[in-house]
Amino acid sequence: MKAKTFFNLFMIAFFIAVIIGSYQYNTKARLMPLVIAFPCLVMSIVQLATDLRGKKKKKVLSLEDEMFLKTMEKVHQEVVEEKKVEKTSREEALGLLKATGWVLLYCLMVYLVGFLITIPVYTVLFMRLNDDSWLLSLSTAFGLWLTIYVTFVVLAKMSLYDALIFRLLEG
Repeated sequence: MKAKTFFNLFMIAFFIAVIIGSYQYNTKARLMPLVIAFPCLVMSIVQLATDLRGKKKKKVLSLEDEMFLKTMEKVHQEVVEEKKVEKTSREEALGLLKATGWVLLYCLMVYLVGFLITIPVYTVLFMRLNDDSWLLSLSTAFGLWLTIYVTFVVLAKMSLYDALIFRLLEG
């Protein structure tokens, strides 16, 4: 099996675990994980089926679409020739492993410190390690935090996950 297949299977198992785990919460608290996990589960299953099925038959395109596609293929080919970089299956597997690590780090952070702290910290960490500027990282983190806070806490009046660290501090 390819690394992509293992990654897709991992994601399917992860989303199933999130769905099952969310039923331990009260009705209001389980809404957010279910709203996110069900579509993600469906998309992961579709991606797995697409990967396992292989290449599809070529669709019939209009003349404009065909010309655009050929032009883009030429541009892509030129860019690839310039870079002369071929990804090996090992490099692909390392990339998927890195992505899995980021997902697991996010889940661990949410479990330990909750959504409202994880969102800005994780965003800044991810963006800075991918060589984005401090200004972009901090403004993106603040925008995400503000969007989540206003949407779920203020407007929907939902209580986000009580983090483990705060439950331990309360006693």
